[in-house]
Amino acid sequence: SYELGQALSGSGTLSVTGKGSGTTLSFTDTVDGSFEGSLGLNNVTVSLGGNTATNLATAKVTAGTGSILEVQTGTARQILNTLTLDGGTLSFAGLGGAHVGTDTLGQLEVTSLDVTGGGIIDVKFEEKGEGSTQAFSVLTADEGSVEQMLVHTTDIDGDINQLKFTQSKDSKVNIVDGIDTVAIGTYGYSLAQNTEGLGISFQLKALNLISGQTLNLAGANNEETNEANDLSAKIRGEGNLAITGNSVYL
Repeated sequence: SYELGQALSGSGTLSVTGKGSGTTLSFTDTVDGSFEGSLGLNNVTVSLGGNTATNLATAKVTAGTGSILEVQTGTARQILNTLTLDGGTLSFAGLGGAHVGTDTLGQLEVTSLDVTGGGIIDVKFEEKGEGSTQAFSVLTADEGSVEQMLVHTTDIDGDINQLKFTQSKDSKVNIVDGIDTVAIGTYGYSLAQNTEGLGISFQLKALNLISGQTLNLAGANNEETNEANDLSAKIRGEGNLAITGNSVYL
């Protein structure tokens, strides 16, 4: 393992090549050295949190072959200047869910994200997902909508379809209306991007309506061809379903 006890500063390039699994790189100095240069990683793991995150907050990081950059949970997003994925793995500590905070799932903020070199996005989910999603988003989630951000950025270079997403299992997430949980949604996941950055798209597959509760849905308009008015997810349970506006097609 490599442990740097001095503050990192300057604008040059630091390249670190490890010996594969088990090789780590960390920074122990508590002072931000304002390193504005480039850090190249190959066959080494970096845990982005604590003093290491402090030292790399203004760095340009490239995650190359065999490298793992693990974004830690905390009270706020971890920050880099830029991140380039070039065959490496970007892993997020904690558990994935819908609209969860940085204390539950690590999240990253960068000025730009380059994915042209490809790589792996690693997020762990449990069968019962963390967090919750609002009832009004059910119809858009049925088509697939970004419900959890991973990398906050306004600039993504490359096609995110070049990235491999490790999550393949479905999980269940509470659907709430106000403060009440009115249904349990079964969701599948995929990577997606929007104006806020790179995140996780939730694809609603099934709804279990909770007894004594009502799931209220309102169509976007009365046009049958509008996908936002279609609900293709399977519906079951002992609760109620109410159409409160326009048309919804089941």
